[in-house]
Amino acid sequence: MKVAIKFAAVAAAAAALTGAVAAPAQAATVNSVLGYTCSFGTLPNLSNENALISFRGTFDDTAQVDVATNPVDVTSQFSFSQSTSNGLAAVGASSVQFSGTVKLDVVQPTRTVPLYLGHSFPAQTVTSGQVLTQSAASYIPALTFHTAGTVEYRLSTISLTATLKNSSGATIGTSAVTCTRKPAQNNLVTTTVVS
Repeated sequence: MKVAIKFAAVAAAAAALTGAVAAPAQAATVNSVLGYTCSFGTLPNLSNENALISFRGTFDDTAQVDVATNPVDVTSQFSFSQSTSNGLAAVGASSVQFSGTVKLDVVQPTRTVPLYLGHSFPAQTVTSGQVLTQSAASYIPALTFHTAGTVEYRLSTISLTATLKNSSGATIGTSAVTCTRKPAQNNLVTTTVVS
């Protein structure tokens, strides 16, 4: 499955960071909400859609150099505006299913490592005038930082595939969906202090 491949990509990207056994650390649950503009590549009537993402997880407040952090279970909730459901209904879609990745940049004192967190959202019925809201879980693997300092977790781009089906359940098309953050927003999710 594509999502399994994306999870493998997360593990590969984290390989340079991971290593030792996780140590106990205080943790805080954070919830970041950001506005995005999304373009459905094969649907010209949906080229500038508004969306909100709520990104939630419990991150270690502190970490030790060369000692792994705890893995983080995250939940992402997307809400597409009413114009999105109107546009999907206009092309004959009775349901839509999104899958893809949320890019999270791990900003360290000496480098930035991108993590691509795979998500598979449940199929949702499309009704004109409806706000499309769906949630899916993902995870961040244990990470090991080799330099002391403050590590920042920052939300970046979102890349999805939308699968559209008609009232008979037949697939009528797919579309790449590229979402970029709206300007003048703080994309910082949280920080971990490494010592």
